[in-house]
Amino acid sequence: MKKQKLVTLATAAVIAGVTATTNNLDSAKAATTTTTEPQTQATNDATAQAKAKVTSAQADVADATAAQAAAQTTADQTTAAKDSAQAQLTTATSNASTAAASQATAQQNKDEATSAGIAQAETAVETAQSTAATASQAASEAQQPVASAQAEVNTTSAAATTANSQVATQQQAVSAAQTQVNKDQAATDLATAQTAATNAQNTVDETNSQVDALKAKENTESAGITLSQSYIDAYNSQGTYNSQDENYNPDLLVQVENEIKNFPNTATIIEYQPTAADEEAKVTDAGQLTFDQSKELTTFAASIINGIRKQIGVAPIKVTDGAVKIIMLRAAQEVKEGNDAGKSNALYEQNFNKAWNDADLTSAGIKSNLVSDAEIANEVGKYNYEINGRDTLPMRLDSTTSWINNGIESSYTMASLKQKVYEAIQSMLANPNQYYEEPNSLLTGKDDELLDQYLGVVFDAYGNLHMYFIDNYKATDNSGNEYEIPTDSNFFNGETTPAPLSATGGLTTADQAKLKDLQATLTTQQATLKSAKAALATAQAAATKLGVTAAVDATILQADQAKLATAKAALATAQKTATTAQAALNSAKANLTKAQQKALIADQALTAAKTAQQKAEQHLANLQNADANLAAANAAVAQAQTDLVAAQAAYDKTVAPAQAAATALAAAKAVLANAQTKLAAAQADLAKRQAADTTQKTVVLQPATSSASAQQTAANVQGSGSSVRQLAVDKTASSKVTSQPVILKKQAQNSATKAARSQQFVGQALPQANGAKQSYLTMIGLLLLSALGLGAYGKKRRV
Repeated sequence: MKKQKLVTLATAAVIAGVTATTNNLDSAKAATTTTTEPQTQATNDATAQAKAKVTSAQADVADATAAQAAAQTTADQTTAAKDSAQAQLTTATSNASTAAASQATAQQNKDEATSAGIAQAETAVETAQSTAATASQAASEAQQPVASAQAEVNTTSAAATTANSQVATQQQAVSAAQTQVNKDQAATDLATAQTAATNAQNTVDETNSQVDALKAKENTESAGITLSQSYIDAYNSQGTYNSQDENYNPDLLVQVENEIKNFPNTATIIEYQPTAADEEAKVTDAGQLTFDQSKELTTFAASIINGIRKQIGVAPIKVTDGAVKIIMLRAAQEVKEGNDAGKSNALYEQNFNKAWNDADLTSAGIKSNLVSDAEIANEVGKYNYEINGRDTLPMRLDSTTSWINNGIESSYTMASLKQKVYEAIQSMLANPNQYYEEPNSLLTGKDDELLDQYLGVVFDAYGNLHMYFIDNYKATDNSGNEYEIPTDSNFFNGETTPAPLSATGGLTTADQAKLKDLQATLTTQQATLKSAKAALATAQAAATKLGVTAAVDATILQADQAKLATAKAALATAQKTATTAQAALNSAKANLTKAQQKALIADQALTAAKTAQQKAEQHLANLQNADANLAAANAAVAQAQTDLVAAQAAYDKTVAPAQAAATALAAAKAVLANAQTKLAAAQADLAKRQAADTTQKTVVLQPATSSASAQQTAANVQGSGSSVRQLAVDKTASSKVTSQPVILKKQAQNSATKAARSQQFVGQALPQANGAKQSYLTMIGLLLLSALGLGAYGKKRRV
């Protein structure tokens, strides 16, 4: 047998590290001794010493890291060896237990191996063989019904499969027929829904048309005056009323005046029918109408006047933004200067003309020339205009409180103001004043020099209705005056020629009742239309889903429905046949199951009989060979016990090294942590000293043999507390090592002696430098050597 020694590279590295540490300490002593020579100046500053501490601490960390790695390797190796030994011990224990059980069985067979016992065993074998033969015969007979039942199952299964196939075929036929019927029905439903929706829409449209017609009538403004032919003839005869005219006829003049006075009796006057909007349009101040309100009134008046002019055969009057602005500006100026009808006629006329001539009409597109003569301007007005016009005041509002108070009520609507304008026009047509001025203003337009005539209408703050007629003559009229308004003037903005109003408008009582009924009917019809559209959308969606694109005839739908009924009847017959076939198959399967169960019981009995036969035969063989079997069992037990003792011994030898390696690993980790802490402290101290750039402190070291106190840099002095703690660890570790075998104790003592000498040597050179590093590394080395020693001795190779 050959001894095997466990030595690893990691262990060698640790030992080398410890030796190197000792050598480094020797060098340190020599260097220190050298530096303690009296002739050497201790000039190392604090920063250099701090750097040295960092370098030394870094070396300590490196050494401790290597020591930990070595300890880890050794711990892994010893643990693996222990685990392997444990596995071998477990196997040996199991083998020993098995051998002991076999030995007991062999001994029992030996005890039973008498002549009587053997004879009894032989009888048992014969009985078991007979029983097995009988069971075999029964099992063979039980298989025959199984084969017959299986054949029946096969036959009925084929019939059921055929029936089910026929059902599937008929189901496909029903599905196809149903799909076609669904398509036909969807097409029919779509056509029906489309017709219903179309009819509903047509009904709604028709009712809507009737409602719209009545609403249009309700919203139509109507008014109009139809002159009698005698009135028209009287108007056309003007020119004979002037006494200076050669055709002057006083009798005719009287006749004309009488015709004009009789206007209300001879004319056909349509009652004014306003729109609902005009009846709702409130006018907050009739005396200060807005431009839009004045233009609306002007347009209404022009519509009435143009209806009359059309009967006379003269040109229609027009409306522009400038014409409306002129009357608004002049009416406002008249009120501004305090002119009203309460003054005497002469004074009123004078003030009226002056007020109107004081209004600047430039914004209305009329050139307004300032009068240069102040006296004339004071009498007749500030401006001279290039315009020819006539203002009439046919009426004032009924609600005007007085000519003096100059106040009017504001409870008017646009409809009521238009009614006043309509009444004023009628008043003008019935007023035969001097030279028929008012009727002539309404109906004039035959002058060859007259280009166009324009109208402006407004109520002033006194409630006076002003109707201003502007004549736009050619550049030079018959009198040589130039009154033509320039074509590029903004006077013409918004120019219109209002058409005569309709003679009919508004709703009668019957119309209103009809409108109400139609609106109620429309509501019902719209609900019907909504439902019809929803039904159409549903029908369209169904048709689209089925791919229906065209309508079908009703006869096609009926034919397809008949096909569907036939397919459903065939499916019902096939399903009945399949049900019968399935019932037969189920019965056959039940019979097969019963036969198989009986066969199974017979097979189980046969198996039991064969097992009993085998046991009986084996028992007989065991009795017949009892001596040989017992001898073999005894030998097996002896060998198993030998192997168990060897495995236990091998395992016991691995326990201590594993424990020592674990202890060494823990110590190495502690050494590394301590070294890292000191390195961090040294680095922090160096950084602090470098930043502060403190004054260098130098201490001269004395030889080791000198009795004088050694002066050394404060950074080289290690804390005595750490040394004490490390020594305590060393002592604990040493106490653990001494529990190992004697030969390992000797090796440990040798290592400890060497380490102690190194510590003593260093201590002599550097009294306080033999700190934690040497203690830790020495302890780790001892523990690792102990672990290696324990693993190196006592290992024998098994043969």
